[in-house]
Amino acid sequence: MKSLEKDRRRRDETAADMARDVQRFLDQQPVVARPPSSWYRFTRFARRNRTMFVATVLVLSALVSGTIISTWQAVNATIAQRETEQLRREAVESVDKLKKSNVLLDSARANADEQRWALALGQYTKAIELQPNHYFAWSGRGALLARLGGWHIAADDYVFALNLGEPANNPAWWGVPQLCYLPKQNKAYQEVCDRMKSQLETTDDLGQIPMIVRAMCIQPRSEHEIKPLAFQMEALIFEQDQKDIDRPGHRGMSFRPKPGQGPPGQRLPFPVGPADSRLMLNHILKYSAGIANYRAGNAQRSLELLSQLRIHDEGGPFGTMASPVMALAFHETGQPDLARQELADAKSFIDEWLTEMEESPEGPRMPWFDFLELCIWHAEATTVIQGYPPQADQRLLELEGRAGELLRQSLQYQAN
Repeated sequence: MKSLEKDRRRRDETAADMARDVQRFLDQQPVVARPPSSWYRFTRFARRNRTMFVATVLVLSALVSGTIISTWQAVNATIAQRETEQLRREAVESVDKLKKSNVLLDSARANADEQRWALALGQYTKAIELQPNHYFAWSGRGALLARLGGWHIAADDYVFALNLGEPANNPAWWGVPQLCYLPKQNKAYQEVCDRMKSQLETTDDLGQIPMIVRAMCIQPRSEHEIKPLAFQMEALIFEQDQKDIDRPGHRGMSFRPKPGQGPPGQRLPFPVGPADSRLMLNHILKYSAGIANYRAGNAQRSLELLSQLRIHDEGGPFGTMASPVMALAFHETGQPDLARQELADAKSFIDEWLTEMEESPEGPRMPWFDFLELCIWHAEATTVIQGYPPQADQRLLELEGRAGELLRQSLQYQAN
C-alpha cells in the first residue's frame, strides 16, 4: 500500500526498499509500511518466537490457575472449618439440652405420679422448649393431659409427636387412636392404626393384639376389613381356653384390684397373680372379640361373647365397657328394651367415673383410655338408638378446661 501512495515522499524510494520490507514480512519482522505500534511489534515477536511464547503462556496460565485454585481451596477450607466448628458447637449444645430435657422428663413423670400436676406439666413444657424435636417430651405431656381429662389438647401433643417420627407401636400409645378419633384427627388416627395394624403379622403379644383390634374398631369400617380381626380374636380365645382347660376354678374367678396397685395416683386394674392375669387376659380377649364381631356385622355373636364376659366381670372394667356395644347389638337384633337398658347402664358408668375423678384422691379405677373408649361407644350408641347424639357433659368440659388452664400456667411460668 505504501508503493501506491500519491505523495512521493511517503512511497518506497527504490524497489530494493520494497524488497527488504517484503523480506521483513516473511521473516516475521515489523515492516516499515505499517505504523510501528507496540501491539504490532508484539505480534511480530510472538510469531517469530512461537514455541517460546506458547510455552511461556502455558507456564503463566498454570501459575495463575494454580494461584486461583489454591486461593479458592483455601477460602473453602476456611469456610468448611468455620462450619465444622459451628456444627461442633451446635452438637455440644444439643447434647447438653438433650441431657437437661431427659432429666426434666424423668422429674416430670415422678411429679405426675405424685399428682403434682402443674409442676409436671411445667417440666414437660420446659423439656419441649429445650428440645422441640424430642417426641418423647410431646407424648409424655400428652399422656399427662389425657390423664387429667384434657383429651383434645392431649391429642394435639400426640399428633405432634407422631409427626416427629415417634413409632406409635408400643404400649405407651395404647388408647391414643381413640384420643385422636375423639376430636376428629382422622389422619393421625388412621396413621396410628396403620402402624399398629402392621404389627399383627409379626407379634404374638397377647397384650398388644387386643389393643390394636380395639383401636381399629372404634371407627366403623367395612365388614371385609374387620372379619379377619374378629376371627383372629376368636382363635386366641380358643387357644387360651385350651391352655386353661386343666386349671380348675379359673372360670369362676373375678378379678378385683387391690389397694395401692398401679402407678401412684391411679387405681388401675393390674393383675395380682398368675390366675388374675389369665382372667384379665380372658376378659380383654372376649371384649375385643365382641366389638370386632359387632363391627364385622355379627351382632348375635357379639352379644354371646360380651354376655359371657359380663358373667365373669360384672362391675369390672370390661364388663362396664361392654354396655354401649351390647346396646348397639341389642338394637340391631331387634331388642329395643334391652338396648335402652344397656345404654342407661353405660351412662351411669360414665357418671360414676366422673364422680370418682372429682372426689377420689386416688382417681378413678378405670384408666382414662378405657373410659374414653366407653364414652366414644356410648356416643355412637346414643346416636343410633335415640336418633341424636348425647349432650356434652359439663363435667367433661370442666376437666378439659382445668387441664387447659394448667397447661397455660405452665407455659406462662416458662415464659417468665
